[in-house]
Amino acid sequence: MTQLVGRDDRVVIVTNLPSDGSSFDIIDSLLFELSNIVESEKIAVLWIPTEGWPPIKPSLERTNVNVRIVGQNGTMLSATKETLGGRRVEIDKEFAEATFRILVCRVGFSPTWGYTGGPTALLDLVDEQTRVGLYREAVMKQIESGSSESNAVKDLTHIFFSFDIGLALNVVAGRGGNVTKIFTSKLEDSFAKGASLVNELCKVELERDSDILIVGAGGRPYDHTLFGALDSVFLNKGVLKRGGAIILVAECMGGYGNDDFRQWMSKAEDVRQFKSMLKRNFEVGAEKAYLLNELLEEFRVHLVSVMPDYYARNVFRLRTSRTVNEALQSALRTMGKDSSVAVAPYGSLTRTTVKPRA
Repeated sequence: MTQLVGRDDRVVIVTNLPSDGSSFDIIDSLLFELSNIVESEKIAVLWIPTEGWPPIKPSLERTNVNVRIVGQNGTMLSATKETLGGRRVEIDKEFAEATFRILVCRVGFSPTWGYTGGPTALLDLVDEQTRVGLYREAVMKQIESGSSESNAVKDLTHIFFSFDIGLALNVVAGRGGNVTKIFTSKLEDSFAKGASLVNELCKVELERDSDILIVGAGGRPYDHTLFGALDSVFLNKGVLKRGGAIILVAECMGGYGNDDFRQWMSKAEDVRQFKSMLKRNFEVGAEKAYLLNELLEEFRVHLVSVMPDYYARNVFRLRTSRTVNEALQSALRTMGKDSSVAVAPYGSLTRTTVKPRA
C-alpha cells in the first residue's frame, strides 16, 4: 500500500459489499493499512446499497473515518461535469475530489449486467439521468435479443475505465456465500479474474432439463425482498422445461422491495405491451416487473415466504405456500408425480443451464 498511496493523498474507498462481518473485516483491514500512511480525516468510505438487500449498517472498528451511505441524505454530485466514455456526466463529489480511489466489491452473476462487481459498483456514483440511461441500454438490448444471458458489463468496463481506480479488490464468494478469494490489482484485470473464478465455481450444467425447479435465494442478504430474491430465479430458470413450475424459497422479511417494481406490475396486460411501455418510459425497477411478467407467461411460479398473500398473490400474481413441501406437492399434482425436480439452493450465487446436446 505504501507504494501506491502518499501521505498527502485524499483516499476514498467505494464498496457495495453486503452489511456483514466478512465485509467489515475487509474494509477494516484496508483502513488499518491506510491509517499508517495518511491521516484519518483524509480517508472516506462510500458504501453503496444494493437494491433489494437489507439497509447498510456499517460496524467498523475504526470509527474516526468518514463513512457515507451513498443515496442517503441527498446525492453529493460534483459541480463540474466530467467526461465518461464520451458522455458528459456529474459524478459524486467526494469520489471526484479524491486523489487515490479504491474499489471493493463482490463478483457474482447478474440478470441485467451478466456479472456484478467491477464497474457495476460505480453506477450509483453518477447522476440519475446517466445511471438510468445505462440501465435502459443494457435492459433493452437484452430484451430485443431475447437472450437470458447478458454481458452488458463489458460496455460498463469501457465506459468507467476513465474513473482512474488506483486499486480494485474484487471479492469472489462460493456457492455457500463464504469468501473464497480476493483479486487485487487494477479494475479491469481483477474483475476479469474474479468473473473467471465465479464461472468456474458457480456455473452449473445439468444433463437434462427439469419439470420443476426449486430455488433458494441463498439467505441474507439475497432473500430480504422479493425484488432481490427474483434474481435467483432469472439466473437458474434455463434448466426448466416450458410450462414447468418454479418454487422460490425466500423469506422476504423486507417485503417486495422496490416500489417502482410494484407499481409497474399493474401497468400492462401482457409482455408485448410491457416492452412497448419500457421503450417509452424506462425506470430502474420496471425491468424486474417485465422479467416477472415474462416468467409468469411461461411457468407456474410458487413463492414460499413470510410476505403477505395480498402482495404475493394480488399484486405479483404468485402462488403461495407456507412450506417447501406444500409448494412441491402442489406442483406435483399439476405436473405429475413422476416429474423431474432440480434444486438450486444458493440461486443468487449460481447460474444453472442444461448441457448442449452433441
